[in-house]
Amino acid sequence: MGIEDRLLYKIAKHYYEDELNIQEIAKLLKMSIATVSRYLKKARDKKIVEIKINPYKENHDEIEEAIEKKYNLREVYIVSTISGQDEMYAEAATIVSEILERLVKNNDFVGVSWGETDKKVFDSIAVKKNLGINVVPIIGGMGAIETGVFTNAIAKTVADKFHGKSYIINSPAVLDSESIKRTIENDSNTIRVIQLWEKLKVILVGVGNLDEKSSICKYNILSKQELAYLRDMGVVGEVNINYLDKYGRHVPNDLDKRLIRLSLEQLERIENVILFTFGTRKAEGTKAVLRSQVADIFITDADNAKLLV
Repeated sequence: MGIEDRLLYKIAKHYYEDELNIQEIAKLLKMSIATVSRYLKKARDKKIVEIKINPYKENHDEIEEAIEKKYNLREVYIVSTISGQDEMYAEAATIVSEILERLVKNNDFVGVSWGETDKKVFDSIAVKKNLGINVVPIIGGMGAIETGVFTNAIAKTVADKFHGKSYIINSPAVLDSESIKRTIENDSNTIRVIQLWEKLKVILVGVGNLDEKSSICKYNILSKQELAYLRDMGVVGEVNINYLDKYGRHVPNDLDKRLIRLSLEQLERIENVILFTFGTRKAEGTKAVLRSQVADIFITDADNAKLLV
């Protein structure tokens, strides 16, 4: 360390560790106040001093407990929105990882759905443990393959993150008719996946809306006429393409007859359903899914959580 760097170090130490002010340092080292100020800046520029501001950690204990009680949930986790979306999804991904490490063991079966929120959470997972799980789609093909939100792509992402095995469902989720659905359901490849639904230990699933920003609208899963039909029926949200009214009740509709997905009744029988959703625009749909009582564990952001109590 050269003479100047040693001086920069001394000034920085006096200022940041000894908590002397600039005037006191100038008097001690017999230099001008302007010189001390300039040297402090130079110490930062040369990385002799590095300043780190730790993000503010919000305490969500009370609102988490309130949501648990209101919707009869086993666990609720609220992530911060202060640091931005990337950090929010990373925090949610850490929670998902820790929950899976606690709930599953090697060769257990985990079900996943589809969508942009699912992709963002699962892409953010940093694996701490090799779980060796089997990851199974709980819905037919949804979304565009190249985007990564497609059902089978989501299953592969989760399996790869935990060094497990993913299964593929060779069928769209929404078929053209009830007769085609019956034919597809009796196909040996589809039967193989549907039978695995009986083995699921954990399910990871998000909340869907019927607005123009929803994945189901963005990827043209349903036509505008079909979406309008569902809204007219009183649908405010969906979970795994199970359409719900504001009270969390399933809304019987003509589309049900041509969907390949884990039904609401089947979801209710799963031991551990982990529901996650982010963003206030999904608040109404989220309330509906929570009122349906299918979820056991719930993960959301702080802004959305305030609208749920």
